[in-house]
Amino acid sequence: MATHDPIDLHDRSQAFHKEFFNHHLVGADPWYIKDAESCYVSASKAWYELISLPLDIMLAGKKGRDTFSLMFPLEQEMSSHERYVRESGNPIELLVINKFIEERSFTPFVFSIRKFSNDLTITKVTRPSNFDVDYYLLDEVSTCYLIKGGEKLSIHDFIDSLSEKNPLNIFTHREWDIGWLIVMGYTHKEISHHLDIRKSYVDNMAVKIYSSLGGGADRDIFKFVSSVLGWWQFIPYTFINKPKIFPYMLHMY
Repeated sequence: MATHDPIDLHDRSQAFHKEFFNHHLVGADPWYIKDAESCYVSASKAWYELISLPLDIMLAGKKGRDTFSLMFPLEQEMSSHERYVRESGNPIELLVINKFIEERSFTPFVFSIRKFSNDLTITKVTRPSNFDVDYYLLDEVSTCYLIKGGEKLSIHDFIDSLSEKNPLNIFTHREWDIGWLIVMGYTHKEISHHLDIRKSYVDNMAVKIYSSLGGGADRDIFKFVSSVLGWWQFIPYTFINKPKIFPYMLHMY
């Protein structure tokens, strides 16, 4: 199968700091980098092991499991990642480097993922702090997905689909009262206290808020998307009309 030559991280000005690349190439975290055509540029040893790929197979320039399925018997087509999740019920953490926020900036995030053959559920997103990323070489590529309306959307496309929308047009006023406080870092218990409503009601409304964004969305994804799109600027009418509730917050704006 013909493949194109991907960007070589060693032969050109490097897309990543050499210290990061050399350390994480053999580190415990599974990670991969893809180019604009969704072909692999490089991947860590842990990623090879995660997808049950022999280390002597050249990954650069190849595309996903459509290519891998030609290399293995059919009974091995399901990756070790999927087998582990199916058997244990536990998610796996995956380091993904992608253009999540700024147009020309690659950013690392750790996604806690439950993955099955026809679905992908992201349960938590964190920003690792033990390495830095240099960028400007690789073109835009999306590698993580959410399920919305029965279709799998990349996070980039998912955010783009919401970029022109006012959260007040997506959620009811009551939902956004709660949603905005979640964005601002309040716990369900604190929201219950400040709005004088039952915590169980807040819990149920939070689930409804996340499901409005699509399958796979949770508190972390909701806060991530809200941060990217600047939804914290859409202060609910409840708090504008009653500024004594959160005077220190409103002073920020």
